[in-house]
Amino acid sequence: MKKTNSALFIIVFGFICIYSFINILIPDKEFSENENKYLAKMPALTWTSLVDGSFSQKYEKYISEQFMLRDEWISTKSVAEYALLKTENNGIVYGKDGYMFPKFYSFNADTLKTNLESVDTFSFNSLSNVYVMVVPSSYYSLVDKLPTGVPVVDESYFIDEINNYVSNSATPVSIKDVLAVNYDKYIYYRTDHHWTTYGAWLAYSQFASVSGLSPTFNYNTATSNTVEGFLGTSYSKSKLFNAQPDTIEYFDFNGTLKRDDTIYDGLYDLDKFQQRDKYSGFLYGNSGYTEIETDFSVTKNDSLLIIRDSYADSFVPFLTEHYNKIVLVDPRYYNGSYKELANTPFSDVLILFGFEDFCSEISIAKLGTLDE
Repeated sequence: MKKTNSALFIIVFGFICIYSFINILIPDKEFSENENKYLAKMPALTWTSLVDGSFSQKYEKYISEQFMLRDEWISTKSVAEYALLKTENNGIVYGKDGYMFPKFYSFNADTLKTNLESVDTFSFNSLSNVYVMVVPSSYYSLVDKLPTGVPVVDESYFIDEINNYVSNSATPVSIKDVLAVNYDKYIYYRTDHHWTTYGAWLAYSQFASVSGLSPTFNYNTATSNTVEGFLGTSYSKSKLFNAQPDTIEYFDFNGTLKRDDTIYDGLYDLDKFQQRDKYSGFLYGNSGYTEIETDFSVTKNDSLLIIRDSYADSFVPFLTEHYNKIVLVDPRYYNGSYKELANTPFSDVLILFGFEDFCSEISIAKLGTLDE
């Protein structure tokens, strides 16, 4: 019996050593197409980072994200846990009717406080009318599809608190109620954390009402284009083997998009709609700075600045009906001057983030750096 245990230990130990050695030899991946995100890099070891514990946290994340055959292990784990009737895998909760929800039950209150102060600073110093829209996570409107007992953040409470805070310097655009009322519609993707084009249109209609725009686009009568087979970020993290693919819908709005000295005719990257990360077909995906020029009209407002995350991608096309120029800035990738943005007299400014990003994305603090 002891010999059997010793042999088993040697086999397992040997496997771990060989696997770890191969994992060291394989070059790190910079970007995960499956998860649509940049992967952690090997953190620099300093005395300060070792003492305060930040090195171990970053190293743990690095090992997790650069693990060899990570996608295959996640897929195997997903099948095994589904067979055991578990309701989540790799931070994704399995809900009813094929819906998947990123597990989000806490956030850093200091990060939220910093972000609120930064938005307030930018709004107070801006020469333009500033609006703030915080998009609730899908589980807020689709709470009936969550498994019983799953811990979640009370987003309704915190969004109200956020809106009350920013109202001192900007105009909040609350959309949680209009989304909640339409809970039985296709307002969020099943396999992705983003809202659908219909959900974005509901939010656009609310923004138009608050900002005094006169919508001419009717979602219910317009002809749409559809893209089938979309498996989003929640699927990529969980690899649920029986996931129900989503359908992406988009409309033919006129406009040209400029990014990094390249001009694109149209607002959609049709090639991306045929690839794995189909959501990046909206506005050609993530970028720090993007300009959109629409068909000029004297009935349109001159310009709009949107400081945003990726929720804006399917939202922006509707706004081409109202502005001759739309400037998009994503703080995660934009390192330009926010003082210059605040001092530019846009017709309007919209700060638009998903709730989770607004509470946890540290790059939003850049909005408060107006004296740099």
